[in-house]
Amino acid sequence: VGFLNDWRAGLEEYGKANAVVAPVKKWPGAVTFGWNSWGALQFNLTYQKALEVSDFFKNNLQNNHFVNTDGNVTIGLDSGWNSFKDEELKDFVDHCAANGQIAGVYWTPFTDWGKHPERTIKDAPDYKYKDVYLYANGQPQELDGAYAIDPTHPAIEEMMKKTSDLFHRCGFKYVKMDFMTHGAMEADKWYNPEIQTGIQAYNYGMQLLNKYFGDMYINLSISPVFPAHYANSRRIACDAWNKIKDTEYTLNALSYGWWQDEVYQYNDADHLVLREATEGENRARMTSGAITGLYIVGDDFSKGGKQIDKDRAMKFMTNQRVNAVAKGISFTPVEGNGERSENQFIHHDADGTSYFAIFNYSEEEMNTTVSLERLGLEPTVTYRAKELWSGYEQPVKEIITVTIPAKDALLYKIENN
Repeated sequence: VGFLNDWRAGLEEYGKANAVVAPVKKWPGAVTFGWNSWGALQFNLTYQKALEVSDFFKNNLQNNHFVNTDGNVTIGLDSGWNSFKDEELKDFVDHCAANGQIAGVYWTPFTDWGKHPERTIKDAPDYKYKDVYLYANGQPQELDGAYAIDPTHPAIEEMMKKTSDLFHRCGFKYVKMDFMTHGAMEADKWYNPEIQTGIQAYNYGMQLLNKYFGDMYINLSISPVFPAHYANSRRIACDAWNKIKDTEYTLNALSYGWWQDEVYQYNDADHLVLREATEGENRARMTSGAITGLYIVGDDFSKGGKQIDKDRAMKFMTNQRVNAVAKGISFTPVEGNGERSENQFIHHDADGTSYFAIFNYSEEEMNTTVSLERLGLEPTVTYRAKELWSGYEQPVKEIITVTIPAKDALLYKIENN
């Protein structure tokens, strides 16, 4: 039980208390900068296109400030990678390594998308899929178009073992584990008779996952918030694409879930997509990633991808000032209106520098005045505020007055004069 003057401090303390019981799973490297194939290519992903995307990053972005502080990016294959041959997977990993990149891959350990109960499980041929489903009232549990799988069934460990063997043999170091909630669903019973609840089963399955994949960077998606200590990061919401509504959707999750970076090392803002949106929407989308955690983009940068999308990437993914903000730290909401997404977020660095992001989700220009005291700054001090997208700098005292175009964002670095 905690009593605090500020609800935001209360949630952060709640996160820290949980991390005492179940410590955060730490990754030794810097926050992930990178690319995920689901942003645009989706099931059009091919081996050749993956190589071309890797080369685009090497030749155009890594040498223009789109790298993390370790000097690398992660090129991640999402759903569709299983169309690659094993030797192509390994060649892709080697190609990424030669380009100074980490190769990422994808799996859904607790789902059956085929929904064919009589089908034999390839990696556990002694069993059929009907043997491993979670049943409720005798019917397979279904969510998001897939049947849920019992994490305690021995066939699942066999599938994990063989999948991790493939990933390790190829050299992958990063894995996005998706649709994890299926493994936490309730059921009539589980294979392991000691398991009596969905979260017990999920813990059982996640312990196995760590046994086989624990030396890789694990990023969860569509997963329970807790238990959190099996993964390095977690998608803070679900798929978000390119429009201002996608930015608002992601930031709605940040508004009330920023504190989750106390129980995960990083929050994940999902792939940042630029195509078929306004330049203001591009700025807002990139800013939403910089202030949430992982900094992963998703456009088609293969040779067949549109030049306008690549031009947008060169314009909005290479701003050194903005990219420097993307340290994996989740910004705190300034207010919290209790209904929709917050549009103002703040972060104070230990060195006294503050960063302030403000978004305009509307179709009209927005003029507003923000109290520096409300941002946690001293109202009597004159600060120097630099807007990082434009480079425009101004002195501010007591208040900061801003004009934000429709569907756009501003990102300020605020320092003592």
